[in-house]
Amino acid sequence: MIHKKDLIISISIGVILLSLFEHSSMSHFTAEVITAFIIGRWLSKRIENHLKRYVFTSIMIYNMLGWILILIFTHDGRIVLEYGMGMVTIFSGTVFIVALLYATIGSLITRTRKNVQPQ
Repeated sequence: MIHKKDLIISISIGVILLSLFEHSSMSHFTAEVITAFIIGRWLSKRIENHLKRYVFTSIMIYNMLGWILILIFTHDGRIVLEYGMGMVTIFSGTVFIVALLYATIGSLITRTRKNVQPQ
């Protein structure tokens, strides 16, 4: 199914864009909003049915993957893991809320798509 392929491509693009923005001097919030905008617009051009579901799922997944990679491979992530289950729970809840915010932004971007009627 073509939607699965688009979903995997959008998740990959999201992770790549986040890693590129991480190395620039841009704030993390700005990078996430720009990435959500790009993914929302790209998927809105590719998918016709159930668009918001795919955009929301894609953005949630690449945000979770990005934060898990940060948690595992950075020094700050190792500090969080060393503090125990309480700190990991707080971190996970915060990441989920932030990912939900960015997924909502990406889903709202799909509303800007023009409805083109076939003639």
